[in-house]
Amino acid sequence: MAMHEEMSAFDRLLEGLLLAIEGQAAQPSTGEGDNRQLLRCLILKLWKGLSTLRAIHEPRRVVVHGQGTFSFVDFSSVAVLARSALENHLIIEWLFGSHSSEEIKQFRRQLWIYGGYMSRASHKPTMEPAIEMCKQAYQQAQDMRPEIIRGLETFYPAVFKDAKKKRKFVLDGHWTKVFSYQSLATDAGHHPDYFATLYASLSGHAHTNYNSVFQTATLSGLDQQLDLAKTFTILLLPMMAHTLLLYENLVPGARQALSKSPELVDLAQEYRIEKDDMVETFKDAWRYPETDNA
Repeated sequence: MAMHEEMSAFDRLLEGLLLAIEGQAAQPSTGEGDNRQLLRCLILKLWKGLSTLRAIHEPRRVVVHGQGTFSFVDFSSVAVLARSALENHLIIEWLFGSHSSEEIKQFRRQLWIYGGYMSRASHKPTMEPAIEMCKQAYQQAQDMRPEIIRGLETFYPAVFKDAKKKRKFVLDGHWTKVFSYQSLATDAGHHPDYFATLYASLSGHAHTNYNSVFQTATLSGLDQQLDLAKTFTILLLPMMAHTLLLYENLVPGARQALSKSPELVDLAQEYRIEKDDMVETFKDAWRYPETDNA
């Protein structure tokens, strides 16, 4: 029964995200349009991924000619999409969340864009127009590079001073090697043990570790497979709640749209979980004993 209620909450929060997205789109642009449009694009990407995740809960029925049918729920793909949604949420919080100053967030947005340009420039195209696109991305990154260096020196002096490692990673576009998703989760106000446990579980399916393959091979019943898909899904409820409330707070159009459905905001408040709420939960959590790895 509880899982049914939580899946219903997932659907309602998904509805709330769409209402907020459409509410922003219906409002005239302002002088802050660039940043708010970037936020809208990030939340639209999140909403689409969560909608696809929800859709693949339906059992897939494959007809094998001469041998009957084979049915399954692809819970592993649900986990992969859940991991992507979690990362999407953390990027939104890192670029727009309330835990840092506006100056730092503005620099982070520049750093994130710079990383995207460098990522595209690192491709090895062999045909036009891909070659031209990579050249253009590289030039765009080089134009931003002095500003990125100044920002590192101002906001992240420890990174700036570590020229051989951290600063090099960032300037090569690999900013997540310095600002890990674990650190982004902590910045966003999530309990570190909660995030580490959730992220490791979802990442196992993205990276095809032993546990994910074992689950795929041994969970043969449709009910078992569906229950695991639902478990991965409802673990995202706190993230969805955080994102919806952040969007409502930052964008008047989103806030106006959600004001017509206040029960959705109340639901988000109910499922929003902060770090302090989970201290007792993880206080006595089991941890494997430290060993000598030599």
